Amino acid sequence: MNDVQVPQKEYDDLIRCKEILSRIVNAEKGNVFFICGEAGEIDNNGLPDTVFICPSMGLDWNVAYSKSK
Repeated sequence: MNDVQVPQKEYDDLIRCKEILSRIVNAEKGNVFFICGEAGEIDNNGLPDTVFICPSMGLDWNVAYSKSK
């Protein structure tokens, strides 16, 4: 097997994408939470004041998590 050199940032991005795709693929199986909405101002890091989390696909409710300072 050949070793491939990948810059750390690209590797980190690939791992993050893998985790996101895994959540999407496994969402229908249950017990996989996902972000289903956002609200408020976006900060310099691209994060909103509030995110809404649904604990499992198919539920008709969610929980709001707000940023604290």
